[in-house]
Amino acid sequence: MVLDLGFSSTQLNNSGKGFSYLIDEPLDLRYNNTVGVSAVQLIKQKTAEDLSRIIFNYSGEKMSKKIAFSLKYFISSNHNPTTLQIAEVIKKIIPLSQKKHTNKTLSRVWQALRIEVNNEFSHIEKFLPIALTKLNKNGLLGVVSFHSLEDKIVTKWMRKIVKPHEVDSFGNKHKDFQLLTKKAITPSQEEINQNPRSRSSLLRVLKKL
Repeated sequence: MVLDLGFSSTQLNNSGKGFSYLIDEPLDLRYNNTVGVSAVQLIKQKTAEDLSRIIFNYSGEKMSKKIAFSLKYFISSNHNPTTLQIAEVIKKIIPLSQKKHTNKTLSRVWQALRIEVNNEFSHIEKFLPIALTKLNKNGLLGVVSFHSLEDKIVTKWMRKIVKPHEVDSFGNKHKDFQLLTKKAITPSQEEINQNPRSRSSLLRVLKKL
């Protein structure tokens, strides 16, 4: 069984939900727009301090505080901004010396907002144990993550799962699972050339004993 934690190209391209900062759409970012609040609503509801914390914690963006305050100021007079408008707000505060990294900054902000809006990490933590129940003996579970925060959750969980546990009153221990990847498997250059979006993927695998 393979769990792919990334989202599909069809979600990114012309989704109508603002997953790409290159396409002019409403900034929603929800996978299911009948649940929760949109990214625009999130920006409106959160304080600048909370928004800054979300951006930094979920992306590591160093300008998170400046970006958060700029977004709050802009949205106070622009109640339904589109992706391109939000992107322009962020672009304007990027120092000239950092302009070459503009796309990376935008990607980090979009990632952080998307993770928060969809409560992604909580869903991952809830679903991983469910996946284990579907494995037969000698079955394999592979999990593909696409950034370090996801990989950290997967790694911590797998290391916990493979630890031996006591099975009898004599203290004899037994392992139910074996970790098959000491280090994450990364894509080959050939695969990256064929599918550039795979470049950040990390695969970890465990086996049911």
